[in-house]
Amino acid sequence: MRVAIRMAILTLVLLTVNQNFCFADTNLATETGMDSGSGGNAKTKSSYGSEKKFNFSFEPIVLLVGLVNVNLDMKLNDSWTFGPTFSYWRVSVASGDPVYTDKLSLSVFALGARGSWYANGVFQDGWYVSPVLQYVNAKVSTISAGQDLSASVSLVELMGLVGYNWFWDSFNMRLGGGINLATGPSKVHVQSSNSTYSNDVSYNPSSVGLAFDFMIGWTF
Repeated sequence: MRVAIRMAILTLVLLTVNQNFCFADTNLATETGMDSGSGGNAKTKSSYGSEKKFNFSFEPIVLLVGLVNVNLDMKLNDSWTFGPTFSYWRVSVASGDPVYTDKLSLSVFALGARGSWYANGVFQDGWYVSPVLQYVNAKVSTISAGQDLSASVSLVELMGLVGYNWFWDSFNMRLGGGINLATGPSKVHVQSSNSTYSNDVSYNPSSVGLAFDFMIGWTF
């Protein structure tokens, strides 16, 4: 029983401390096109990008392990965007220990908001700075000796990101990094499905780590 509880708590700690849902945006703009109101003159990249109002982006690398991380940027003015961020990950693995843990299930849900400042204007090539605030909930459940055990914890994450945007027609890419700060309750509640075991385990959720920001997307 203790082995299964430790596994659940350890996994939960690893998820919440190391997951830097820098669930980051990328921005798109088109480079060429004809301006019908200018007598057929070609649009500049800057003027075309300024017509875009939204950018939908996602993180491609984490999709390989089933994690979904998406952003929607909405243009506020010539220098700023603001919008929601969403992340979800669920995975189940079988244990090699037939006595204590037969199955381990992990799930992480994150919802937040992101603002982005663009040095050369919204949806244009150039440097960006992004503050991100997210609510994160992580859950772990195991089956140990025929009994279900579960634990969950909620965190608040604050990230500061700096990077560079590239735009090609209706496609863009963002690459950057920064610092991630996380904080939450000092205890994790662990219980069994039949209520034969229930306990609050001490846990330090506060952490400072690095955040990686790589996303691709489309403006419209």
